[in-house]
Amino acid sequence: MITALLCAAALPLTVSAPVLAQSPDYQHPERVVHEITAPEGIVDPFGIAASDLPLDPDYRLGVLGNGMRYVIRPNGTPEGQGMVYLWINAGSLGEEPDQAGYAHFVEHMAFNGTTNVPEGEMIPLLEREGLAFGPDTNASTTFDRTVYQLNLPRNDEALLDTALMLMRETASEMLIEPEAVAREIGVIHSELRVRDTYQQRALIDQLKFRYPGSSFAENWISGTEETIANATAQRLRDYYERWYRPDNAAIIVVGDFDGAVVEAKVREYFESWQAAPVEEPASAGPFDLDHAGETDIYIDPALSARIDITRHAAWIDRPDTVETRRERVLRQIGYAIINRRLQRLAREDNPPFRSAGVVTEEVFREARSSSIVINAAEGEWERGMAAAQEEYRLAMMYGFSEAEVAEQVANLRASIDSNAAGAATRNNSDFITGAMTLLEDGQVPTTPASAKERFEALAPTITPDAVPEALKADFVPLDNPLIRFAGRTAPEGGAEALRNAWNAGMELALQPREEVAATEFAYNDFGRPGIITSYLVEERLGIHQITFANGLKLNLKPTDLQEDRISVELNIDGGEMLDTRSQPLATAMTSSLIVGGLGEHSLDELQSVLAGSQVGINIEADEETFRFRATTTPRDFDLQMRLFAAMIVDPGYRPQGEEQYRRNVENFFARLNATPDSTLGNALGGILFR
Repeated sequence: MITALLCAAALPLTVSAPVLAQSPDYQHPERVVHEITAPEGIVDPFGIAASDLPLDPDYRLGVLGNGMRYVIRPNGTPEGQGMVYLWINAGSLGEEPDQAGYAHFVEHMAFNGTTNVPEGEMIPLLEREGLAFGPDTNASTTFDRTVYQLNLPRNDEALLDTALMLMRETASEMLIEPEAVAREIGVIHSELRVRDTYQQRALIDQLKFRYPGSSFAENWISGTEETIANATAQRLRDYYERWYRPDNAAIIVVGDFDGAVVEAKVREYFESWQAAPVEEPASAGPFDLDHAGETDIYIDPALSARIDITRHAAWIDRPDTVETRRERVLRQIGYAIINRRLQRLAREDNPPFRSAGVVTEEVFREARSSSIVINAAEGEWERGMAAAQEEYRLAMMYGFSEAEVAEQVANLRASIDSNAAGAATRNNSDFITGAMTLLEDGQVPTTPASAKERFEALAPTITPDAVPEALKADFVPLDNPLIRFAGRTAPEGGAEALRNAWNAGMELALQPREEVAATEFAYNDFGRPGIITSYLVEERLGIHQITFANGLKLNLKPTDLQEDRISVELNIDGGEMLDTRSQPLATAMTSSLIVGGLGEHSLDELQSVLAGSQVGINIEADEETFRFRATTTPRDFDLQMRLFAAMIVDPGYRPQGEEQYRRNVENFFARLNATPDSTLGNALGGILFR
């Protein structure tokens, strides 16, 4: 599904690896076996038969005789727990015009009575088993899917039976009685009012401008006051019976279970589910790929200034193979380099924008949209647009340097190595994500070890020539683009000024920039090592308590919760206790301290210096301390400690942190009472402690 909003925020020092490719010489389809249990006549139920990527052998994939698919993945982290998901391949796109919001309404009805679970009994039943409504028992509806979720606190078979029974009740046994529908109308009306925020209104306006006339832009997931008020049990049942069918559904079970036992239980609960084959969901379109040259201005007093520059093109069908993953890695590196350049501009002394980014989004396998998104300071839209436009054009004209490519490759390699080293303690949620991407995108779930093997074979081919070539094949040229401004105050000169500024920027002659020389981390000597004066072990909790001569106290807790991970927290006395009546905001800018970097390195330089290392730093003021947090690996632990120590003894105190903070203050006050939640949150302290 499309990611409609891009948050072009500052990147952390640690990066996440994309799905990785295999090298061409690894392409041996005859070696790849995707073991899928399926009745005779059902061919390629997951759409991966032609892929030459090796499936993680611990996944158990299958399809029942009625067409329902299942994905089972045994996993022991967290130990003794599990997750059960029911996935329905339909959301609001499956609604008819008078059913707007009914996909979400049906989701609500799952908790309002089924054939074997009376109304009002499902939640208490789960609570008796230790599941909390919200964190452990939940559901969600999007444009193209509906998902029901149960997080199981135990892995006993009785609780698994209960979970699968409830999912089967949801799949085929909802009562959808008129009295329950009438009661739920008020609940959904309340949700509509709460969610009718300035952010949602701006998003809907953006979608309608970008994709005019498309069903997904015109038919919002929650529906309207009118369609919800007119909801009837019969029309809800029409939607339910149309889309809740076994061949349009899948069950996902991940956790500390025996896979064969789970598979047998899935058959026990779902094999008898029968319904006629489901029709294809409606198109999200129509999409006018030639929609261009228009300008939109959207004003709301709570919005900060944002400019979107967009063009559309046809969706590219890329089956999940070795070659397409290779191309994806090259593309992702290209996008990362441009966004890194934009991030560097946002960290200048007088930055042209608060943040900016480039992105290409797939739109429901029917279109793709490339955009530059600029989050500008109030009244500085023109300067922000010009700076982001220039970086986009420079990248497309001159490509990237070896140092820029090397930085991204180093980050990828570090993340991949870390993922492979920690593979044995991946969380259940990681495998849920793998199952969902398999069902929705036909993406083969592979192992971190095989991803590492593929990356090492691919790495020599990631060159300054290959990366921009792959990027240009994906990014839609921003010729005569759609331009949309959203903010509190319309630009002086209106739509014409926006268009003229963009056109003028496209005419400027540009020269490639000089490459900045790389440097090394400057903090390697902190004097003589500290002397331990006390070493105690708290036997009950297994915590080692160490005291140094300078008064520093160190607590060590060995665990096997996450393999190849070290969580570090440093606390320095003070925190919000330093906020006084005379200086109530003394610690307000604590989290901005890191933006100033270190004395010897700006934050931007630090990010390049530390490329390829799994280190990070997060600073905040809590009630009693200043707290530094990070997650690292055994390989990078020494560097992480040096980074923390450098931050304590030589913080940069550059003006960028203050500048960034001040630019956000005006936006904070504009949003202060823009929604009921924010109004309550800001007033609650005064209400409770007046």
